[in-house]
Amino acid sequence: MVSGTPIDRDVRHGRILEKRTSSFARVSGRQITVNGETKYLSGTNAYYLSKLRDDKKVDEVLDHIKAAGFKVLRVWGFNDVTQPNDDVWFQNLKIGGGEINKGPNGIQRLDYAIEAAEKRGLKVIIPFANNWGDLGGIPEYNKVCGANEHTWFTNQNCQDIYRKYVAFVVNRYKDSTTVFSWQLMNEPRCKGCPTSVLTEWAKSASAFVKSMDKNHLLSLGDEGFLASGGDGSYPYSGAEGLDWEENLKIKDLDYGNFHLYPESWNEPADWGNTWIKDHDALGARYNKPVVLDEYGAQTDRLDVLEGWQKTILGSGLAMDLSWQVTGPASGQNTDAFAISYSNKKEFRALCTDHSKSIRGKKAPAKSSKNPQKHTPSTPSKSPPKPTTSTSSKSVSESSSKISPQTTPKSQPKTQPKTKPKTKPKTKPKTKPKTKPKKPGKKPSKTTPKSSSSTVKVSAAAAIETIYSASQVPCAKCGSGTTLILKDSTASSGGSSSKGGVQSY
Repeated sequence: MVSGTPIDRDVRHGRILEKRTSSFARVSGRQITVNGETKYLSGTNAYYLSKLRDDKKVDEVLDHIKAAGFKVLRVWGFNDVTQPNDDVWFQNLKIGGGEINKGPNGIQRLDYAIEAAEKRGLKVIIPFANNWGDLGGIPEYNKVCGANEHTWFTNQNCQDIYRKYVAFVVNRYKDSTTVFSWQLMNEPRCKGCPTSVLTEWAKSASAFVKSMDKNHLLSLGDEGFLASGGDGSYPYSGAEGLDWEENLKIKDLDYGNFHLYPESWNEPADWGNTWIKDHDALGARYNKPVVLDEYGAQTDRLDVLEGWQKTILGSGLAMDLSWQVTGPASGQNTDAFAISYSNKKEFRALCTDHSKSIRGKKAPAKSSKNPQKHTPSTPSKSPPKPTTSTSSKSVSESSSKISPQTTPKSQPKTQPKTKPKTKPKTKPKTKPKTKPKKPGKKPSKTTPKSSSSTVKVSAAAAIETIYSASQVPCAKCGSGTTLILKDSTASSGGSSSKGGVQSY
């Protein structure tokens, strides 16, 4: 407990909860204000914290994150199944809305991760779903709604289930100032689709979230793929159905975020510096904060990440979060991209020293309202490289590495990064194949070979099947209390709770 900080105490779910005097994160130009202070921020990922069943292990990981000087961490807020078992799971997917597991192997695990982070003065970013198969994701949804990786974003059954779960999570934690921001999805992709499909989905989904919660920040959660410019490489080709610049203009998305996994995308390490600068330049153009919320390397990690961190330090990025901190307490939730606190030299350099440098960084003088137009890096390569991404950050959310939807970061990110993007991501070194996903995205993504072989989904058709924000109000969620843990069943007229599992 921090001395001198007012604490309110109350009992919820059999535990004493402490509520500190803190405030919601706010956008301040191209930076973000936290608890009244506007400064550059640094953090990390620990996607797996919400799936650890031992409180002491969660505490151990968070103690190292806090000791490193980090202020923000990213933890997956989903764990989807179609066949519940004794493992941790949050939602049993069903047409019309899933069942929420409120037992000790359910949403209580996310409750504890948020509480423990709060006690250490840390803020938490929470994605609602996963593009990869780590901890469920789109592949698990599709078993129930009959969609596929191309039609999920326009399938009404999928959107119904997704929105009901989003409403549950938002209303449970919407009064918690420990939540830094929500993310619509971890690394969404729609390979071969017109970029308008994902853009329209992001507009509609973000409006839905903001209709329930205007206090928390919100971002898309994507990898930052562009649809033009750059050097003609795969990440700039639009082949994954993303146009980061267009999505940056969405009014209900408070900041732009992107990921960096050159190995998974078949690019050299130095290429990452240009990727950082190009996204920073676009943020300046639209006067919006930009966050690099996943980056990692398997080969020569210390040298490579120190090089990128030097570029980050000289940029206008509001925040960066490395992929990911692990150690003995994380167990198997690790991957080849992870930074272990057991490796003292690497952890000190990439976490402790970097966070200290970011804290000492001065804000730039205010720039004019019309920053120079973003000039793409000189196209020096011929046509976009086909990329097969084999995603596999392995179970961890390692999926951040560019890989087509096939590979989730390993554990929490089931993407091509091999970290457990599941998050243990294990990202394969293939072309922008599926990035190895982080823990939670273990599957490896394979990058599409070219935008030509794409499945065409008309934007108009997509929009027709997507719910409008006003159509799905959360009428049954209780009004907010001042506690972190809100029991959304309290005033939920139509919900029922049986043995720790809530149907909604």
